[in-house]
Amino acid sequence: MRSAGSSHGDGRVRERAVRAILVDPRPELMPFLVLRTGDWVRQVREWPPDCAPA
Repeated sequence: MRSAGSSHGDGRVRERAVRAILVDPRPELMPFLVLRTGDWVRQVREWPPDCAPA
């Protein structure tokens, strides 16, 4: 569901999905994060410091 949510049409859903991926990162989900770095919604493309990948 996190992968599908990260491509949802609603930016709030994408933001929640990205946060969920960052909390429990898995290699197979990294391509979805890469795609979101170009998102048009700032809250999706700019991760908060507490969620930034290590």
